[in-house]
Amino acid sequence: MSREPRTYILFLFLFLSHGMASHRVPDSRQDLYPLLQKMAEEIIDGSYLNALLDLIQFQSSHGWTADLSHRVLEYLNSRNVAFTIPSLQAAMENHLEQRLYQPQKLLEDLKETDAQQFRTAMKCLLEDKKDRLELEDVVIDLGEIRKQALQSPGVNRSLFLITLERCFQVLNSLECVEILGRVLKGSSGSFLQPDIPGKLPRHLQEDAFKNLSAVFRDLYDQTSAHSQRAVYTWMTGILQTSSNATDDSVSWVSAENLWILGRYMVHLSFEEITKISPVEIGLFISYDNATKQLDTVYDITPDLAQAFLERISSSSFDMRNTSTIHRLGLLVCFYHDLDLLDAAVAQVLLHQMIKCSHLRGFQAGVQKLKANLLDIATENQTLNETLGSLSDAVVGLTHSQLESLSPEAVHGAISTLNQVSGWAKSQVIILSAKYLAHEKVLSFYNVSQMGVLLAGVGTQAFYSMDRRDLLQVLRSTISLHVSDLSPAQQQGVLSKMIEAGDTVSGILEIQGAFFKEVSLFNLRREPGFNTTVLKEKELRRSQALFLFELLSKTTRRPEELLSTGQLVKGVTCSHIDAMNADSFLAQFHYFENNLSLLSPYQFPDILQQTASKMAGTLLPKEFLWAVFESVRNSSEKSLSSDPSPGCHGVVAPSSGDIFTLAEANACWAPEDLLCMEEHTFIRNVELLGAVRGFDQPQLMTLKEKAVQFWDMPSYWKEYHIVSLGRIALALNESELEQLDLSSIDTVASLSQQTEWTPGQAKSILQGFLEDAGYRIQDLKSFHLVGLGTTLCAMNITEVSLIKISEFRVVVARIGTLLCSTHVLAEFKRKAEVVFGDPAKWSGPVLQELGTIAAGLTKEELQMLDKDLMPYFQPSAIKCLPAEIFKELSAEQIASLGPENAAAVTPAQRRQLSVLQLQSLQRALDGAKTRSWLDTPPSASPARTVSSASTLGLWTQPDGLATDQREDCICPHSSPWPSAFVQCTHSPTVLGGPEDTCYSSSLQNSATQLKEEF
Repeated sequence: MSREPRTYILFLFLFLSHGMASHRVPDSRQDLYPLLQKMAEEIIDGSYLNALLDLIQFQSSHGWTADLSHRVLEYLNSRNVAFTIPSLQAAMENHLEQRLYQPQKLLEDLKETDAQQFRTAMKCLLEDKKDRLELEDVVIDLGEIRKQALQSPGVNRSLFLITLERCFQVLNSLECVEILGRVLKGSSGSFLQPDIPGKLPRHLQEDAFKNLSAVFRDLYDQTSAHSQRAVYTWMTGILQTSSNATDDSVSWVSAENLWILGRYMVHLSFEEITKISPVEIGLFISYDNATKQLDTVYDITPDLAQAFLERISSSSFDMRNTSTIHRLGLLVCFYHDLDLLDAAVAQVLLHQMIKCSHLRGFQAGVQKLKANLLDIATENQTLNETLGSLSDAVVGLTHSQLESLSPEAVHGAISTLNQVSGWAKSQVIILSAKYLAHEKVLSFYNVSQMGVLLAGVGTQAFYSMDRRDLLQVLRSTISLHVSDLSPAQQQGVLSKMIEAGDTVSGILEIQGAFFKEVSLFNLRREPGFNTTVLKEKELRRSQALFLFELLSKTTRRPEELLSTGQLVKGVTCSHIDAMNADSFLAQFHYFENNLSLLSPYQFPDILQQTASKMAGTLLPKEFLWAVFESVRNSSEKSLSSDPSPGCHGVVAPSSGDIFTLAEANACWAPEDLLCMEEHTFIRNVELLGAVRGFDQPQLMTLKEKAVQFWDMPSYWKEYHIVSLGRIALALNESELEQLDLSSIDTVASLSQQTEWTPGQAKSILQGFLEDAGYRIQDLKSFHLVGLGTTLCAMNITEVSLIKISEFRVVVARIGTLLCSTHVLAEFKRKAEVVFGDPAKWSGPVLQELGTIAAGLTKEELQMLDKDLMPYFQPSAIKCLPAEIFKELSAEQIASLGPENAAAVTPAQRRQLSVLQLQSLQRALDGAKTRSWLDTPPSASPARTVSSASTLGLWTQPDGLATDQREDCICPHSSPWPSAFVQCTHSPTVLGGPEDTCYSSSLQNSATQLKEEF
């Protein structure tokens, strides 16, 4: 057992041993206090919890004297109970440990306590003041006992259940409610199941009821809908009973009852709301905390919200008064009385509607209301005059409305615009251009004012900034928005930061997720890294591998590396193999505390969460159709007053439909999309462009709508192209050639799509080169990143023209592309210039290269040591031609690791021999046999073994070299290292796509941990 529980589990042993050590056993029996005699009998019976409670009760009313220990021991001896110190210690340890780790037995013990013992137990939970029980030289820490109990979920649940069952019979209701509140808050609401409220007393004194209601209000978000309904039923049952309502015509819902219900007010029926007295609803709205309460009714429905609004309107409150609007909370999201509303009130409503994003659903209606209010707010005024007062409703402005804004208006409203969430990329491009219209070169001051609009600054503009201004940007709060930049924009910033060979001051200033864009090439040139500068930086796997190995050469303490930011991603099996048991146990909590960085195969909950998220993006067609039909059946069906030819009688998509349907928009028939009205298309083009399920006929229809409303592609501006998303895939090669592709940011938006045909990709690539006036050899690193998938359209001659100085800083980005084999082979040849002979490549280099590694020849692959196989990315395995993949030895294939093995394609499998297939299955299973270690060198192709780094801080257990280890064990499903299975022995990346291995010498450590926990 761990040391902490023993500090209070063994207190009886300490108490008794204190007595035995201090006194001789007397010859005559002395009388005990009845309560101590009862305690001694309970010790004899093995009821140590009961004995503890009696001791606490005795101490509360009596002083402890030295002779009491002596008298208790004498009593035990008089009963012929032969206790030795070790046997008594063992018995008490076993019993009390069971009660801590088997809470069901604790519950049974508490049920069997008498009324006084139970009262004492409850008082111990309740009282914070008396935290220490002093018995001469022995101190019992009651506060620690209480803390441990309330932190253990199982013990907490037992305490909760016994409190429900017995407390209200023994203590007064206020005390019991306080205890329930403590254990419920410790459970995050998980104990509050639907059947629990039915077990609560129906008759509580008023203060106790209000206090318990407050606890339930605090736990509202942590409880299920069924539990919420059960709590509501219990609360309203008491409220109705205590109300003065004599018949159904008089509502029991008073102002105070609404306050007591809190967020549970959303469970009131429509009929109950309509019966609320105007006086009571007016009194409620006048409460200072009413707005705070109404700000939290996230799950209210439109019908109930409008019913509340009607009742408020029937009171003395003027619904068009600014003060009243400020008190409405989330009810403002359903405001419906727009007749004769003036522009000033509309602007107030729009400002209050910022909070509507917290609603759980009904956003389509909110957007429609905002659009109507926006029209009213701009009546008889220009957008230039009202821009700063429209709140986040400005995201509803169309491209043409944004284009009509003057640069001065945007400058004047920048403090509002730079905080608004929900901008589409095309809108950000327009506003940024307006804001920077008068600036020839960007300055730190201008950029620092842009906030969320920073993403609209062009890549070339970033690259043209003064380097000192960029440094200031990265040090200021505006750097929080750097993660919103596209890869091309981020590379533009990085290129400027590290140009002229001065990487030190630039790289070390880069924080957060932005640091992941720094190339392995530049990291290797930087001599100034230490654990301090890495604290706030996110790392790619290849970066973590390199930096962990680099820093381990100069850092003697493992905990310094493991506790530094995301360096734990760089731990490999060989590192853990080299840790002895004591070292591993000492560092165990660093692995435990970084589960979010680890592989799905590792320390199962993360795997389930990931699977759940994937299920949300890969929805079956049947489900989408169910959503589609539901939305279509419930939406307003209004026919166009001036339909296009062929659209008579067709109910075309509305803005509300498109917003609500999301991915289910894929169920629209092409003819429905063809009948979409102009304002609907323009307002929702980016939502439609994000639908992954549209097929080619649907995309063609949407492209035709774009041409219909925006004219031919040659007239389209950057924001038009950016807003198309997947719709752009329907542009043929001729149409792509008409586009203005002079901006790398425009091209970057197109290259985000991965479904281009080779001809389309070639048109985009050539269009950029011609429109921007570049040759291949002129391309900067940010151009390469922005071109993205269109780089795959290059021929090998064009690839060879790319400058090594630009290629080497974006290798990781290019390594994400799924290009043809001959293109990857040419990129591999460039990688040789950067990283040297493939036979000497390290694990971090293979990770950095990604799919480029698939350009290796069969001879180069055969030369790779088997221990490097797990460092391949799964995408690289997929890209290896089947005729080359089959040249891998069985030993190499067995060392791939589970996820790389899972990436092997059917075509690759068909080329493998029986022995190779067996090896592949071993890799999939994570199994390792000794056969590979026993295989003579001549049985496999000659290869150069990569040199292992010498890590001074790792000690080699059992005196064995790493490559001589016969077995390794890796975590399976338990969070503790005691649950292990055999797995592939290789320097697998901790937190990488493969399982992590541990040497067999750690079995002893696992056993120790099992005993401890």
